[in-house]
Amino acid sequence: MKAAGLNLHMRSKMKDERKTKHQLISELNALRRQLDSPPSTVATSGGTQAAKNLSGDRFELLFNQSQDVLMVVDAQSGDIIDVNQAGGKILGYEKADLIGIKLSELFELDSGEDVDGLKDQLQIYGSVFSRTYPHPDGTNRFLDLMAAIIPWDTGQAILVTARDVTERKLVEKELWKKQQQLAKDLEVAAGIQQSLIPSYSPRIESIRVAWRFEPCEQIGGDIFNFHYAGRNHISFYMLDVCGHGVSSALISAAASQFLQTNYELSANASETVQPEAVLNSLERVFPFERFDSFFTIVYVTVDYVNGRMIYSCAGHPPPILLHADGELEVLDVHGSVIGAGDGRPFRQEENQLEHGDKIILYTDGVLDYPNPAGEIFGKQRFHKALQKHGRQPVQMLMDSVQMTIKDFAGSASSGDDLSIMAVEYV
Repeated sequence: MKAAGLNLHMRSKMKDERKTKHQLISELNALRRQLDSPPSTVATSGGTQAAKNLSGDRFELLFNQSQDVLMVVDAQSGDIIDVNQAGGKILGYEKADLIGIKLSELFELDSGEDVDGLKDQLQIYGSVFSRTYPHPDGTNRFLDLMAAIIPWDTGQAILVTARDVTERKLVEKELWKKQQQLAKDLEVAAGIQQSLIPSYSPRIESIRVAWRFEPCEQIGGDIFNFHYAGRNHISFYMLDVCGHGVSSALISAAASQFLQTNYELSANASETVQPEAVLNSLERVFPFERFDSFFTIVYVTVDYVNGRMIYSCAGHPPPILLHADGELEVLDVHGSVIGAGDGRPFRQEENQLEHGDKIILYTDGVLDYPNPAGEIFGKQRFHKALQKHGRQPVQMLMDSVQMTIKDFAGSASSGDDLSIMAVEYV
């Protein structure tokens, strides 16, 4: 949130501090209208000697009051004929020092942008181009330049307007750097998230596992995995950290490390990991005050010899037990999210598995997947897809459910991760 706030602040500053190119064109157009006005009988004062077809006093007023650089350039020689006071201040020279030097020398213009080139290009009024200007104080300034052919006492001249956009360019550069750093951070976060999902299936004869994972563009907080949890037991978990980006990925990594370090027991260990104990420990270790975030989790321990499963849930979508006969059972035991700190201990429930039963774990990214019409996939469609394809092996089941979701979504994309895992007791 801090990075997003900074970017918004910088964009706001850019918007407040700069005038648009349309404004620059509008101001130059106002000057040009003065030049196209009927002749004035009042002689101009100062350095500008307006031609007989100029509205002298009005042009002089606009010329000298402008806060941008305004220069009149001889259309034949390219020499600067006149420059306003703001021009001398912005360019770092006395006005008298600028009179008589060539425009191409001052702005280091390409040959195609010198006087002849400018006259050709600027027949179409409104062209704006940018230049880096080496200021006499040793710094580089960024200027937006615009020019128009105007009538003058020698026949024609070129009115050049230059706006100092240095501060805007520096803000844009800083914003670009921060966006590049954010892109790198998100790439790291994506790598962290990918490392926290399984890279292989458990090697247990009576257990088959398959999963599908689609990270969203913003990098969400979904992770899932399994670990051995005592003699003849294996545990599966899926959690979803609130929010997106680097902070969510780091909290996911911390929670995963805690689970793997504290509850991964050898296959011969006598103590069985109890889901309610795991969730109560997570609640103590991950208070909201410490991480400024919370997460949901479902945790399931399976006795793969006797077919007994124990499960507990903290604010997470409830696991589904898809029976071999096609019946679907929602295992709805719930506690608050991890980090809520409401003081109530988590509890667990137990079920007996039959051969062919499948345990389905998933995150709300499955249920909330949208379609172009703004509808969400929802529980009803999800349950229907599971029942329709429930007799397939777990790999095929995951493919079928994923395809059903994608067919529903069409061209729409989700703002959340899509995570789903199926565990079959065979």
